Amino acid sequence: MADKVTGTMIIVLVIGALIGAGAMYYYDQPKIQAAYEAGMAVSPAAVYTPAELDFTWTSSTFDHSATVDGSGNVAADTDVAQDLTIENEDDTNDAMGLIITLTDPKTGASGLDDDLDDALDDVTITIDYGSLTGVTILKDGVFYDRTLGDIPAGASITITVTIWFLEHDDGDFPDAKSLDCELYVWQPGADNVDSVDFDIDT
Repeated sequence: MADKVTGTMIIVLVIGALIGAGAMYYYDQPKIQAAYEAGMAVSPAAVYTPAELDFTWTSSTFDHSATVDGSGNVAADTDVAQDLTIENEDDTNDAMGLIITLTDPKTGASGLDDDLDDALDDVTITIDYGSLTGVTILKDGVFYDRTLGDIPAGASITITVTIWFLEHDDGDFPDAKSLDCELYVWQPGADNVDSVDFDIDT
């Protein structure tokens, strides 16, 4: 008899827990949906340890000083490219599901210098990596996140970043300036973001 009572109590407790979990889901779901529709972004909780990454440019300066004239115009589409090597210096942790972007995944802020804002529609930034060529991370004023994949512990990859200034006659490009910029390499499963500095000379 005691065994039957105990079994019944366990069943009741399990059903109660399921009902409680369901109630919490339906209570929280409208809040989650409302936040999503409002455009709120929340970084995922870390599920693994971030790898320690090192970043090396062939040159961290993209020299467009001859591209932009004294009136802030660009006579013809012009590109400047630099290679970026990403090395996983970690002994044990792989860098998994790397994403490269020009917007900070934690804040949503642009990594480009504010002085480029007025000319942003005529700036295109692409990456080449492996079989991927000319993949845009900025085009027509729109930023894109791009997946680079995994870098095993002790390994490295090299990508080519190309910055295009497109033909422009509205005088919006800043002239004779060094623009401080950042791109971001994100390990989403580890909730870790590294910023990589570079300059654009105009």
